[in-house]
Amino acid sequence: MAPSKEQMDEMKEAFTLYDIDRDGLIPSSHVGSVLRSLGINVSDAELTKLSSEIGDAIDEKKFINFAKLKLNETESEEEFVKAFTVFDADNSGYIETAKFAEYMMTLGEKLPEHEVQLMVQEADPTNSGSFNYHEFVQRIMAK
Repeated sequence: MAPSKEQMDEMKEAFTLYDIDRDGLIPSSHVGSVLRSLGINVSDAELTKLSSEIGDAIDEKKFINFAKLKLNETESEEEFVKAFTVFDADNSGYIETAKFAEYMMTLGEKLPEHEVQLMVQEADPTNSGSFNYHEFVQRIMAK
């Protein structure tokens, strides 16, 4: 989904605030702070990768493109979490692993058992019987 005009304006304004010497660039070391000020989460690994690709500084166009990409990922992550809340009857943030496996094999687009087992191993690697779906979504979105 494309960012709204308001979001685009906020991205440009944030970039301008960090462009202290007004040369059209901000240090790549500040990209994470700028994005977080916009409510866009980005991992240290993603920032390291970006920095290795762009060098010491980023221009506004590349920054906006990266911010839009991360914004879309954030919205997708939120939609994914929202889908899990349907199965979280007590709003605890956790889902029983066995019920999750059952849902994956019986509801909507039914997944084969071997695929469900791979998802269960990723969701509940310690076999505790339940998993935090917020953390699960973050892990799979980071891949």
